[in-house]
Amino acid sequence: MNFLLSPSTRRISQAAFAACLLMTSVALPASVRADDTDSRLRQLEGSVDTLNRAVFKGEKPPTPLSTTPAATDDYQASVESRISALENELRDLTGKVEKQEYETTQLKANFEKAMADINMRFNDAKAGATPAAGTAARQTGTLAPNDMGGDVPQDTTNPTSLTSPVEQPLDPNAPASQESPTVQKLGSVPVAPGGATIPPTGDDATTQYEAAFSLLKGGNFASAKSGFESFIAKNPKSPLVSNATYWLGESYYANGEFEKAARVFAESYKKYPKGPKVADSLLKMGMSLGASGKKKEGCVALKQLKKEFPSSDTVTLRRADQEIARFACQ
Repeated sequence: MNFLLSPSTRRISQAAFAACLLMTSVALPASVRADDTDSRLRQLEGSVDTLNRAVFKGEKPPTPLSTTPAATDDYQASVESRISALENELRDLTGKVEKQEYETTQLKANFEKAMADINMRFNDAKAGATPAAGTAARQTGTLAPNDMGGDVPQDTTNPTSLTSPVEQPLDPNAPASQESPTVQKLGSVPVAPGGATIPPTGDDATTQYEAAFSLLKGGNFASAKSGFESFIAKNPKSPLVSNATYWLGESYYANGEFEKAARVFAESYKKYPKGPKVADSLLKMGMSLGASGKKKEGCVALKQLKKEFPSSDTVTLRRADQEIARFACQ
């Protein structure tokens, strides 16, 4: 057919055919490059997913799918970015843990400071006691401060009943609640006529304990103190000693002697950490501290109760919340 075309027409046709060939040769590399870019993008997405699994699930990341310089650089940048984010999260969590540890340390330090202050004040009060006061103490059989150790401030406002987990303030001269855990354990103890019975001097520890408790229920607090002190001195290894120490504190508390009550409750808490009255001792120590005007120290003790015994008796915790609100603890 070429022989029918003029020379000029043949040249135009040849030029058009060459142009088509040139355009086809240029288009093919562009398509190849697009496919290569898409493949690299999929490889990077797979690398990021692999990194996430390695970070959050502990899987070992495989060797990168591509070893080209660009892919390696992108992969390294992604890893470094993720590591930086994890380091920031770790620093944030570390800061929170350190803050909690600091607050716990401060609470413990404040509690120990309050205990030391109570001891110092009680010892100072003892050193400055008048002869008449000393004589009265001997007549009631009160233990010397160092016999029990520790001290706690007193609550001069409306002393409560002898059992710590009570809901309403009671007359300090009223008998102990019949719902006391100790009363339930030992059974009902008849109140001595007139509350003036002297504790027995025999060796029967249970009888001596019940007699002292009977005095306490009858409102004869001075004789009850003497009875519990005698019991503790004569039966130091009795399983009832921890309870007797607590009720000795209640005898002081009901009699309005809050400084001494605080000291005994503090000793009960420190000396018998596994005893049945440890949470109640901490509660009454806080109440005694607040009642004596040392509300700050009382708040420390009450907060320690909620922190150390979060699963304690519901009534005890509810009473602690009431006292915290009454003392306006921060």
